[in-house]
Formats: sequence, structure tokens, C-alpha cells
Amino acid sequence: MVVIFAFFMYYAVITILGMIVLKCVSVFRLTFANLLLFIVGATAGTFAFPNLFAYCIHTINKMLKHDVISISHNGESVLVFFLVAVGAAIGGIGLVWLKIHFEKGPQNKERITSSQ
Repeated sequence: MVVIFAFFMYYAVITILGMIVLKCVSVFRLTFANLLLFIVGATAGTFAFPNLFAYCIHTINKMLKHDVISISHNGESVLVFFLVAVGAAIGGIGLVWLKIHFEKGPQNKERITSSQ
């Protein structure tokens, strides 16, 4: 039951974040398709960004032979929540941007070459 509640809260927060981002950025339109793509990208970014950060810190620690970041348990949870939020935003925005880029890509190239 707790897991279902956690999934519900996660997707509710990601949906609200997606609606805010898609409404505030003028290039993105708030449509159902864009919101769905934002949620998919945010879910992928939630897993990818913190793992990428941890891998980079681990690699730097191995190369330098000492701890670059030493964080207490309380600070570590705050860092993880921050990385998850940033990863969700980057993943969602990136996927919506790719959709818009591929939809309008050839039209923009024709306009650029014709104006030169």
C-alpha cells in the first residue's frame, strides 16, 4: 500500500512539474502528448542523473585516491532529492525538446538555407 502511495505521489509531483515547465517555456506547448513525454523523460532522468553523478564522483575518487565529497547521512538524503529533481527536469525537458526538434527540423533548415 505504501508503494502505491509513493508512486502516486511521485507521478503527481512530476505531472505538476511538467505542467509548470511546459506552461512557462514559450517554445513548449502544454498538450497531452508533451506532458506524457515529459513524464516519461522525467522518469528516465530520475534514475539516470543521480547514478551518473555517483559514477562520476566514484571515478574521481578512484583517480585522486581520496574522497572529493564527504557528506553526512542527513546531507546525503538532501543531495539525492536535489539530484532526482534536477534529473527529472532535465529528462522531461530533453525529451519534449527532442520531439519539437524532430517535428520542426526540416522546416527550419529550409528557412535557414533560403534566407542566406
